[in-house]
Amino acid sequence: MARPMWRTTAVVLPAVLACLVAVAGCGEESSPPVSSATAASRSGSVGELVVDGRLTCDKDVSSDEAKTTIERVGGLQQPTWSVRFAESTPAGVVALVAGDLEEARAPLFEDYGVAAILESAEGQSRAEDFGAVREAVRRICG
Repeated sequence: MARPMWRTTAVVLPAVLACLVAVAGCGEESSPPVSSATAASRSGSVGELVVDGRLTCDKDVSSDEAKTTIERVGGLQQPTWSVRFAESTPAGVVALVAGDLEEARAPLFEDYGVAAILESAEGQSRAEDFGAVREAVRRICG
């Protein structure tokens, strides 16, 4: 016995529409939520920012290269400087550094492939670290 056409349409049409909506969303890049309540944005400035001249704002934040860089530099300790925090961003890996930024520049840029170095404020909380990095990326990438 033949199935009534309206039943088939009632089942197939919603399924096709759901697939189209799902596929349409795949090509769009979602922008990360921007919080205006961070300490860095409230003060209107972040610490000194040193940027590698080869920096671009189209990096894959979840790439294996970024993960490896973060593993290598996170918590790195040197006599005159240390990496307090590192995060993968569209600009590349940004390292929050306490101490002498000039001495940190060459090893972090050349040896570790960090895209930007941001001066860490004394006594800054982890949430403020995230906010400072986000503010720095806004300054770099616009």
